[in-house]
Amino acid sequence: MIAIHDMTAAEFLERFLPRWRAGLSPKLVPFVEGFLRRQRGVLEVFAQRALAELRASRGELPDTIIEFAAYDPIVARERRLDAQSDAAVLRRLRAHIEARIALNVGPERTVLAMLGDDYVDTRTEAILLRQAGWDAVPLLLRKPALAVVLQGSVVAVRDTAGRLATHPLKPGEFNHLRADFNKAEIRTAYLRDAVDIENRTTDGLLRFARALWSSARKIAPPWVATPRPRTP
Repeated sequence: MIAIHDMTAAEFLERFLPRWRAGLSPKLVPFVEGFLRRQRGVLEVFAQRALAELRASRGELPDTIIEFAAYDPIVARERRLDAQSDAAVLRRLRAHIEARIALNVGPERTVLAMLGDDYVDTRTEAILLRQAGWDAVPLLLRKPALAVVLQGSVVAVRDTAGRLATHPLKPGEFNHLRADFNKAEIRTAYLRDAVDIENRTTDGLLRFARALWSSARKIAPPWVATPRPRTP
């Protein structure tokens, strides 16, 4: 069975409407059927927006204009939280890890690998991309992601698998973004190797993250791969 967040608007309505009709009084059915025929297009738009918001809240890569727009309020919220101190960000990360473990998603090491470690790297790469001139925001979602904002709107989202989704109406804005993402990944790997802190437990990962983010904020030696300075 297709998960709701993977459905199209039409597929969602095909699943939802029969269940809704079944709960109606028989007297209302003729009126409801007429309404649904007349307003089918409007209902699909509403469903599309709701599904886009659901996908964005999970960290799924956007594809359409509506799906990119659904990321805007999420990025605004995450930007405010990311601007807090490292200690505050780490407390929030701990809360997410512990909540995921409590839901029996998996043992601690699995949650750390699928959520904690991914977010730590994502925030590191955001720090490096900001140094290169990009407005990058790390997103602590069900699947951590990294968003890039241009003129107040999300124009690109990269997931932890390295897949990059770019806005369909702004094709000329990303000539250097992919290259800078690659450089940030290389620099992050270099910095990770230099942090000598065990990160196989929640406490260890949080100590590791603090040290990694601190290192990322330092100016890199010229021989180390890192995003180049860029004028937005």
